[in-house]
Amino acid sequence: MAAASFAAFDPLTAALGLRDTRIAARFGSMLALRQAGLPGPLLRVDAPERIVQGRTGVVRVIMAAPFPPAGRFQGRALAFIGAGSDARGYHYVALMPTGALDKPGEKPLRLRLGNAVWEQPVAILAGDYATQHIVLPPSKAEILAPDKLKAERERLAALWSRVSGPPRWDAPFRFPIAEGFPRTSPYGTRRSYNGGPVSSFHAGSDWGAPEGTPILAPAPGVVVLAETLFVRGGAVIVDHGAGVYSNFWHLSRIDVQPGDVVAAGDPLGLVGNTGLSTGAHLHWEVRVNGVAVDPMQWTEMRLGGRD
Repeated sequence: MAAASFAAFDPLTAALGLRDTRIAARFGSMLALRQAGLPGPLLRVDAPERIVQGRTGVVRVIMAAPFPPAGRFQGRALAFIGAGSDARGYHYVALMPTGALDKPGEKPLRLRLGNAVWEQPVAILAGDYATQHIVLPPSKAEILAPDKLKAERERLAALWSRVSGPPRWDAPFRFPIAEGFPRTSPYGTRRSYNGGPVSSFHAGSDWGAPEGTPILAPAPGVVVLAETLFVRGGAVIVDHGAGVYSNFWHLSRIDVQPGDVVAAGDPLGLVGNTGLSTGAHLHWEVRVNGVAVDPMQWTEMRLGGRD
């Protein structure tokens, strides 16, 4: 692992915000387990050395006191969620999303506790993404109107920015559609519409499936949006907790409503061809703290999640 660097920091009691050294002494057994060089009540940090564009990293910390650090990665705030406690200390986990267009190179992961700052470089590696040129029929072209795109994007961004609470999942996500349907457009594909510049990317994964094919919840969560949008057509968004959202676009029928609590495998609606779509398919998009990430990674491993 690349060497971490440290800014100036206060002694333990100051970093804990404690003036009474007798209280600080309660953490003695925990402090004996601390990784070398960590400041204040920060006992251990496990963070990735590298992340491929579009993938989600996980940083885990152990604290000597029951409060998380503040953190930032690539200019984005990290949302640390409590993950229990044991003899080693108090455990917190944060997700580190990267977008498909994030610039490759070393980026600092920073954790802050009062005046104490811990920093480690994390390498963003270029992903292997293709380019797709899409031609929309005249009946769909108006959906590309900039004002329509902007208004819908801003509304959804406000929703994705909310961290409602701890994670609701405790296992890898399941596929939101039955097996046997081809994946027609993977996450991260660079896109051009109607001969325009390649200036965007595919924010989810698509499966070609007949209209009316059931769409299933990939993990437990709460439905926070279920309506027809101008650009994305029939839409359902499920909040999985910890700032993670599953998004399903272009539905022909919606079978849930906001506030519904769903389990993995519960029906959400049916595949369709509504909104900015050129044929019936399922579009599944995962957002982490507002960043569109590769949903396939979430089916391959457990990322964060409930203990």
